[in-house]
Amino acid sequence: MSARPLRAPCVAVKYSATDSPSRYEEMIGRGMISVDTLNSIHAKMHRAAASAGGRIDAVFFCPHAPGEGCDCRKPSPGLLLEITRRYGLPAQKLIMAGDSRRDLEAVAAVGGLPILVRTGNGAKAEAAGGLPPNTLIFDDLAAVSAYLLAREADKGQAPQ
Repeated sequence: MSARPLRAPCVAVKYSATDSPSRYEEMIGRGMISVDTLNSIHAKMHRAAASAGGRIDAVFFCPHAPGEGCDCRKPSPGLLLEITRRYGLPAQKLIMAGDSRRDLEAVAAVGGLPILVRTGNGAKAEAAGGLPPNTLIFDDLAAVSAYLLAREADKGQAPQ
């Protein structure tokens, strides 16, 4: 089976258990790293995606520390709403895979599709319960990708 592009408003929140952009973003708000350092991390992520034949169109992040009361820190949906504004997408079309209830609550708040991955903290989040209604659960991001491609094929839609 050859790889083909998936063109959907999909937001992958955490891409590995040990090197998560979400962890670094919080460090900005806490004064532990600079935005330049985060940009270097994101550049590495872009290069890794490109070397695997992928592409990342944009990276959205909340630079605020916990307790600052912003609307972009999960579970608040501010960043997701920014994505919908920037790309002219209906919020209900958003798909977000994450490994915490907070990740899923953010996308559920705008009517999007929450997907829990069991990697990272996902297995603990699943065991704790309280996930948003209609949350789909997969072992990893590869399984999420396979599901999304199959779903697209079942709808008879060509990638855009």
